[in-house]
Amino acid sequence: MTILFACRQNAGRSQLAAAIARDYLHRHGIESVQVLSAGTQPADEIHPVVRTALAEANLAPANATPQLLTVDTVGEADWVITMGCGEICPYVPGKHYEDWDIADPATASIDEVRSIRAEITRRVEDLIARVATQTQPRLSFLDRFLPVWILLAMAAGLLLGRTIPAVPRVLTAASIGSISLPIALGLIVMMYPPLAKVRYDKARRIAADRRLMGVSLLLNWVVGPLVMFALAWLLLADSPALRTGVIIVGLARCIAMVLVWSDLACADREATAVLVAINSLFQLAMFSVLGWFYLQVLPGWLGLNTTDVSFSFVAIARSVLVFLGIPLLLGVLSRILGERAKGRTWYEDVFLPRISPLALIGLLYTIVVLFALQGGQILAQPWTVVRVALPLLAYFLLMFTLGVVVARSVGMDYEQTASVAFTATGNNFELAIAVSIGTFGALSAQALAGTIGPLIEIPVLVGLVYVMRRLHVVLSWR
Repeated sequence: MTILFACRQNAGRSQLAAAIARDYLHRHGIESVQVLSAGTQPADEIHPVVRTALAEANLAPANATPQLLTVDTVGEADWVITMGCGEICPYVPGKHYEDWDIADPATASIDEVRSIRAEITRRVEDLIARVATQTQPRLSFLDRFLPVWILLAMAAGLLLGRTIPAVPRVLTAASIGSISLPIALGLIVMMYPPLAKVRYDKARRIAADRRLMGVSLLLNWVVGPLVMFALAWLLLADSPALRTGVIIVGLARCIAMVLVWSDLACADREATAVLVAINSLFQLAMFSVLGWFYLQVLPGWLGLNTTDVSFSFVAIARSVLVFLGIPLLLGVLSRILGERAKGRTWYEDVFLPRISPLALIGLLYTIVVLFALQGGQILAQPWTVVRVALPLLAYFLLMFTLGVVVARSVGMDYEQTASVAFTATGNNFELAIAVSIGTFGALSAQALAGTIGPLIEIPVLVGLVYVMRRLHVVLSWR
């Protein structure tokens, strides 16, 4: 589906509309709608006041210079939106035409152009909401059947570890310290496409959003660990080792797979990336402190048994550096170098669609490796898996619901709500496993609880992606 915005000079209204539309489509993860802009009598350059209005909103012009509107250009479009070019706009049968009565910003003041920009934004969002319902589903074939691929990957991992006993030994040996190289490879490949899609020029504005930052920090670093602590003691009171492992999972906030869930749910990519970065910094500063509080201080206050542990700051920093630092660096470099070499249009319309499948490939590969590594313990202790699964399942559902309700109640739009909900729900299982192994040993019940974490989290979070997308449609949520 292609939308063409046309005006007389392609230096004002159509440039604003196309830039706003492309930004909206990018933020919503809608790849099935393309945008063009042109003019019947193109000017030599975009009006300076329009460039100022675009820069204020952190928007890039659709075209570097105004483009001529031709019959061929109209022929490429499914929807043609005219603004002031009237009857001289080429007509091609079979197209959807709309004429928007928008003032010409050519001689307007900056305040007047801001009002024009706001009116065009309202009309563009309404148009895309209508057009998007006529396009094919935004999930690709691979994404639509993601639960099937995940089940197959789980089965393949179990079968691989069961039929070839050497596989778990080889995978375990391929480690540097507490970092599993096979898992690190899969997570880096998985996280690269979502991070390459992020518009990093918007990060400062998002980080300055006190409402977004406040809600996310509250859910991630106050509510989340407290909810997991309560569920662990409620459902695993008679199993101190498993209980400790589950509490550690609750302390490790997600910095990896949440990028995939957020992308699939059409959340705000930039907001998710900023929240993940904030979680990483808090993880470095607060993980050991919160571990001490929830395993020693709070149980002591409540008259419960305490656990004497200390966590390695180096292990935590290494986990953040590998699982976030490397793919983040690759994503930033791809955005900067790609746009510098080929331009933003090529980067977003050509390059990003080509690398998008890597996220699913990396996810499925990681699942196969995890199940191949831990399948033996899972099959040998099914009752333990069930016991650990119960508090984890309750946690994921509670945190997701809280994230949606709280974000919605403070007036966040769909994209930010989805980002908040998934960052609050997911956990950094790589860190939880690494810390449990380093503190209690690879064969400990604490490490087993950490290992069970992603085996429950992955299918549940996939289901919640579908729930979130359904809410978007049912509630006509913008």
